Amino acid sequence: MDSRKQYNERIGEFRDPSKQKRKNARIRVPNIPATFILEGLNKEYECQILDIGTGGLGISTKTLLYPGDKIRIRFFFRR
Repeated sequence: MDSRKQYNERIGEFRDPSKQKRKNARIRVPNIPATFILEGLNKEYECQILDIGTGGLGISTKTLLYPGDKIRIRFFFRR
């Protein structure tokens, strides 16, 4: 196993932090199903997690979101 990789290769793809523009590096994951609640609303929306890291995560959703929106995400990892 490559010493740069600190996760199970089945989970995602390593992305070299030095080649990312982000302050905190992320790894790509295989579209993890998730739900989220938009702050101020009491409704759950569906999304897919595309990448994840210590500074946040990327999602794909059909729900319209704006920069600065605060959401609470819920997801589970399978064993």
